[in-house]
Amino acid sequence: MMPSLRFAGVVLLSLACLTGGSGCSLMFAKGPPKRPAPQQAVKCTTTYNLSILDGLIAALNVAGVLYVIGNPNSENQSQYARTTGVALGVGYAGVYGISAGVGADRVGRCRALLDARARARKAQEEDHEEEDEQDVTEPAKADGEAAPAAQPKPEVVPTVAPPPATQDDP
Repeated sequence: MMPSLRFAGVVLLSLACLTGGSGCSLMFAKGPPKRPAPQQAVKCTTTYNLSILDGLIAALNVAGVLYVIGNPNSENQSQYARTTGVALGVGYAGVYGISAGVGADRVGRCRALLDARARARKAQEEDHEEEDEQDVTEPAKADGEAAPAAQPKPEVVPTVAPPPATQDDP
């Protein structure tokens, strides 16, 4: 015997109550701030778990709607019950589908911001390492050019100048 519309309604209602009546991602997934300061700590959702849950609930609602539509002559189903089941299923599928999309977008933006910051931090660290490795006496080299070999400094030999000539000297 196939599950009745009442059972499907109870399942849908239970799922809605368990998740707060709206999509988890809409309520709990936090995106990054719109314009965070470079040194500002960013707290946002980095996992897709809530979006996946919303997507699964949306899919179950679509399955329930397809079941109701696919069984027009089921026992114990009035036209009102069928219409109500389809309307609720489509409504919940829409809410949870939108919630899954919004949550996935928030997580994606959060991950992109955190990845960009990590890449910038890594590049900055590599630049500092390169600066530390360069010898101060070596001239900076341009892109694609080899640095000229360091030339030894010429040795300076002090010379003694002869005393100035006087008028008495022949």
